[in-house]
Amino acid sequence: MDWQPIETAPKNGTSVLLINRNGDIAAGLWLSDERGTGWFLSGGNKPAALFNNHRGPTHWTRLPAVPPLETG
Repeated sequence: MDWQPIETAPKNGTSVLLINRNGDIAAGLWLSDERGTGWFLSGGNKPAALFNNHRGPTHWTRLPAVPPLETG
């Protein structure tokens, strides 16, 4: 993975992989709503809690490609 400084991450609602100072990795996206402004964990039906453990994520990288889905 090609990790980039968090300052260069997209802030347009694009989901990316985030890592914080503890080494915790999660998919997330930048949002500003009634819950606050910052990096939110993504997954499920809607973004969840702010990803701000120990001052938030330090780096980001693009999500990997989705594998081909089996049918039938």
